[in-house]
Amino acid sequence: VIDLGALLLILLFAWKFSGQVLKPVEENRLKQVEFVAAASHELRSPLAVILSCASALEVAEENDRSAFFQSIQSEGKRMKRLIDDMLSLSNADTQAWSMHFEDTQLDTLLLDIFDKYLPIMQNKGQHLKICLEDSLLPHCQCDRQRMEQVLGILLDNAASYTPEAGDIQLGISSARGRLLLWVADNGPGIPDASKKIIFDRFYRGDASRKDKRHFGLGLCIAKELVQLHQGRIWVEDNQPAGSVFY
Repeated sequence: VIDLGALLLILLFAWKFSGQVLKPVEENRLKQVEFVAAASHELRSPLAVILSCASALEVAEENDRSAFFQSIQSEGKRMKRLIDDMLSLSNADTQAWSMHFEDTQLDTLLLDIFDKYLPIMQNKGQHLKICLEDSLLPHCQCDRQRMEQVLGILLDNAASYTPEAGDIQLGISSARGRLLLWVADNGPGIPDASKKIIFDRFYRGDASRKDKRHFGLGLCIAKELVQLHQGRIWVEDNQPAGSVFY
């Protein structure tokens, strides 16, 4: 009876321990399945448009062909962006993301990005502002191109959700030996329940949205890049409306 009881305890312990060990493996498997399903869905949409436009070109009048060509080019660029984002995340998963840290003056980096995005925002009727400290900021050891990529993702995101004539702000400050960068907008904002999961892969605030510019990968890539810099990224409410990504 004692031997049998001991055997049952061992089996119970093994079952419980195995379940705890396999749980994260199963969760990761489910995430991979969801990732592939979401990626397939996103790729299918632009592909359908490209095939449809290609078929229409065969019977289209000469005056109508230009519009079909533009649609094919636009959807092709959309697919390329999605594939590039997926490859980036794949490199992050396999820890194959190349990083080149160098001494960087971040306020100069922000000025360069501001000059790049100012005409883009102006074409959309939006107002882009930059906020820098009066004093010279300390240099930062970072990958300049990756930081440009992070801020570009946040600015693209802000431009997509900010209405015409809206305000977008790019800023940086230092406190207690830390550097804080932010992108603020006065768009619709983000619900509290979504603030922690908005950086998940293929996350959409509204599943019914059909915005072709977003695949739910940009913020996830930004999070991966920030973590590679030993930093963190989060979002808060802007006042009186909108969001601030720090």
